[in-house]
Amino acid sequence: MLAGPPGAAAEAQPGGGELTLTASGKVYVPADAPRAERYEVELNLTRVPDGAEDPLAKDVELTIDVSELAGTVEIGDVGGGCARSGTEKVVCSFSSIDGLTTVHPFQVSAAKGARAGSSAAVGLTATSSNSPTVEASTTFVVGAPALETAEATRVDGVRPGSVLKVPVALRNSGNLPTGGGVGLLLYGTEGLNIARSHSNCRYQPREDLSAAWCSFDTDIAPGAAYETAAPLEFATAGSLMYGSVNYQVWSLDGPAPYGFREADYTEAGKGAELALEPASGGSYDRFGGYVDVRADNRADYAAVGADARGRVGEEVTVEVSAKNLGPGTMLLGGREVHDSGTLVFTPPPGTTVVSNPFPGEDDPWTCAPGKPGAASYTCALDPDLSVGESHPFTFVLRLDEKAKDAEGTVEVRPNAKYPTHDDERSNDTAKVTVSTTGSGGPGSSGGNGSTGGATGGSTGGDGSSGTSSGTSGTGGTTGTTGTTGTT
Repeated sequence: MLAGPPGAAAEAQPGGGELTLTASGKVYVPADAPRAERYEVELNLTRVPDGAEDPLAKDVELTIDVSELAGTVEIGDVGGGCARSGTEKVVCSFSSIDGLTTVHPFQVSAAKGARAGSSAAVGLTATSSNSPTVEASTTFVVGAPALETAEATRVDGVRPGSVLKVPVALRNSGNLPTGGGVGLLLYGTEGLNIARSHSNCRYQPREDLSAAWCSFDTDIAPGAAYETAAPLEFATAGSLMYGSVNYQVWSLDGPAPYGFREADYTEAGKGAELALEPASGGSYDRFGGYVDVRADNRADYAAVGADARGRVGEEVTVEVSAKNLGPGTMLLGGREVHDSGTLVFTPPPGTTVVSNPFPGEDDPWTCAPGKPGAASYTCALDPDLSVGESHPFTFVLRLDEKAKDAEGTVEVRPNAKYPTHDDERSNDTAKVTVSTTGSGGPGSSGGNGSTGGATGGSTGGDGSSGTSSGTSGTGGTTGTTGTTGTT
């Protein structure tokens, strides 16, 4: 069932909280729908005076006259709080309404043998013991326009800083023409900024999303296909690696895309009106309207290691990370992957990883295989990693053997499906160095810092506490305070 724009709600009277009733002016009921669909109505309480305590519309009754529907639309199950009243009415009762209340009075489906385009209306009346009566109406239409968009496409080798041109195409695969024209909602992900070039479009610029909605007076007959007379243009950022352009279309007398609010599009376009013109050929899909954009760019992911020291038997914490040195930003959130690459940590010889906690959570393991004593650990890197950002991982090591400058490694590896195209391989691996002296006690020793210049706190002896003496290097963190050890 496709519901159109709201029908006019009855005007509230002055002097207090007023009951309102809103129903779609037109509802399409496809004859081939696999199941009956819910009809939706909204009751609300508006114009509540300042300082009013617990405002209510009391003893609310919503009556829907369904006497004209026979032979066009069939009524199915009724919703909660509602009941049939003979064959001509459905009545929904509420002891009170104190705010927006969505009501599903009944389900509807096309009557057997109903002709496409046939219609029938229902009248709605809402009464209250302490608020004026309000009315609305809905026309049910058998059949529906069904707009499809061009099949998903992929564009490779886009030059960062260039202008990307995106054609828009659509087809009506339904059995009714669109009504009131056609709407187009189009948006690009971060790094794709839409040009504000058309007077029949309005725009909603945001840091992470640029969006436009356009209206066309053209109505599209069943089976007809159209395309925009000119492609939509997007300026590409210098940091673009992966992005997408998405668009949706709808009949303006039907429901807009989920979440769409015309009021969010505050900037008027400047330039010639964008037109629709007939199109021939092409492939269309209900879930099309998607352009996968891949830039000719790279992201240099650098491994950041750590140094630590302590006594045999103690536990030390090291933080290793991957840092995006650019110039490309990896933005893969929303795609069918969960990482932009992996980090592989191989602990130094003579140490055992005892935990790998996730910051702020009780789970002691962030990386696979998620158990102590493994030869290496593989960690998923954030799918979204901007230039200059790092993704750190913490490992707690038990110092099992005395050693000087025992070396482990941290290595970054690309996502095979969405590679970073990193051609600077010299920084893909970094050292994790641990120095161990004497035997220690059960306490843990500080020692978390990057190999870029941070050193951990030294282990206290005979009751003295170690303190952090390092400063963070590139992508590293400062050393942590060491706890008291025993000898």
